[in-house]
Amino acid sequence: MDKCPYGWWETKKRRAWKKENPTFEFNGVTYRDHWAPQLSNSGKTTRWMGYLTGSDGSTIEIKNEHINNRRNDAKRNWGLPE
Repeated sequence: MDKCPYGWWETKKRRAWKKENPTFEFNGVTYRDHWAPQLSNSGKTTRWMGYLTGSDGSTIEIKNEHINNRRNDAKRNWGLPE
């Protein structure tokens, strides 16, 4: 992962690198990352959730912007369009 291009200006290079290297190993465990989009409360932008799954069955959260979003909280979803 240290060799993966980083930064918004490296988007195409990073995508190509990750396609060639879908997994990485750390402390004897092979990990794969997963990303899921979700619309923001206004529906104008996209929020992202990312996590790693390990060959040992572990799951590690990388980023979760879904927290505090009315679209995934039935008690606070006031009929916003999907």
